[in-house]
Amino acid sequence: MIGGWEVIFWDVGQGDATTIKLPDGSYILIDSGPSTQHGNPLPGWFRRMGGPQIKLAVITHSHVDHFGGLISLCNEDGQRIDSIALLKDAGLEKQFQLLRALQTRKNTGTVLCLIDKAQTLYEDEILRLRIVHPTDITDKSKLPADVNKTSMIILLERVDDSDSEPLIVFGGDAPLPAIKAACSGLTPCVLTGPHHGHPQGTKKVGTQDFWRFFCHDLCPTNIFVSVGRNNQYKLPNVNYIKGAATAGARVCCSQLSTNCDPNRTTDTANALKADPSPFGPLNRF
Repeated sequence: MIGGWEVIFWDVGQGDATTIKLPDGSYILIDSGPSTQHGNPLPGWFRRMGGPQIKLAVITHSHVDHFGGLISLCNEDGQRIDSIALLKDAGLEKQFQLLRALQTRKNTGTVLCLIDKAQTLYEDEILRLRIVHPTDITDKSKLPADVNKTSMIILLERVDDSDSEPLIVFGGDAPLPAIKAACSGLTPCVLTGPHHGHPQGTKKVGTQDFWRFFCHDLCPTNIFVSVGRNNQYKLPNVNYIKGAATAGARVCCSQLSTNCDPNRTTDTANALKADPSPFGPLNRF
């Protein structure tokens, strides 16, 4: 619990999903995991809870392992969703099932926000959630075809009149150079991912630049990697996990795949048992 906000990193298998419960009982979603046919528990949980208000759903980029759960939530008649924010990346217009679900929701009063610039997504007197990458993708002629390169990086920070304190960096599927450019010097409590523990730029693991990045530029206390146990993508990257752990970060994977070094990582269940963090278990704040 941070400033009345409860942040939960979900085990959705091969995908990404985070819920933030606000002090008034409503929720913010940052990504929603894959479709329910791949075992995503998030839509079913909202259904069993009676469809609690989703004040804002944010999709970092147009890959189905990040937006699949939102389609199911949009198709739930009893589920209230006030606003949905999506990045206008190069792949959005090809995601026809998502676009149909969004249009249905728009017809029932949900506000759709198409994002093409860095901006604040939500804030109260204590905390602020804002996009720090990409800064500007209004020029569509320069959009990369690889939507991971423009994936949102979102920062949750504590704010007051004179200063701010970084708490969580939601890395989406962004490449390491983008994380470095947007987040250098932040030293967050948690970094998620990025890209399920295998961000572009990982080939530089072990180089001087990589160690400088993790030991001096970002210095996350914890890294949460959302990954499916039997994924076909060889995720997470072994060198990324070893490098991050060696640099001092505590690494937790939602599921332990064959690429997770058991000496350097823990899974969600063991993190909940161990609970060494002053904020509570790594996947729940």
